[in-house]
Amino acid sequence: MSFSINESQSAFVNPHTCQLTSNLQNTRVEEQDWETVKAGFSKLRPVDERRGLRLSGRTYIDQTNNSAQMADARLAYEIQKANNRTYEFADEKTKKIVRYRSEYYLSTAPDSVKVAWQEAMGETNINPFVVPYGNTIAQLAMEQDFATGGNNQLFGDTVSDSIHAVKSILERIDNPLGEVPEEDEEEYQIVSQREREFYMAFLSKLKELEAN
Repeated sequence: MSFSINESQSAFVNPHTCQLTSNLQNTRVEEQDWETVKAGFSKLRPVDERRGLRLSGRTYIDQTNNSAQMADARLAYEIQKANNRTYEFADEKTKKIVRYRSEYYLSTAPDSVKVAWQEAMGETNINPFVVPYGNTIAQLAMEQDFATGGNNQLFGDTVSDSIHAVKSILERIDNPLGEVPEEDEEEYQIVSQREREFYMAFLSKLKELEAN
């Protein structure tokens, strides 16, 4: 079965079935094989099978012959996800988020506490803001905001305030609210363990500050 597409159409290929859908004509062309689909797209622009077909902002790759590509992409994703849990090897977008959140949550804390926070991140090489299972600080800050009617500065403005906050964070890490879905249990354990490691290092530095 043949079909035609042009630059004004919004058309895409189902990456699993290689079916073509044309939004312009509101019709679906069934049972198109990859070669037929590729031929239709190549009328618009050259097709690089390594990168797949791109139209209307979407990219589609031949699912019948790209198992190696998919495996490589999955591996790259897992490596980057692991790197983004770190302080040193995270990508630039993640590093910007870490800097912003660090400044936000410690905005009222003494400079000595802010220095201790940066040192703890550097020494443990841990990003304390990994989501969805990390970032316990966000949970507690939100709860405090509701309880006080607008004060979400969990670390307060003294070293003692910060120590109290970290102890609360560690308590929540060890006793999370609700149950973690079984399929997410392994991910949760990895993230929460590293989050706990970071806050233990941070707490140790805060206690040194308080002692001095």
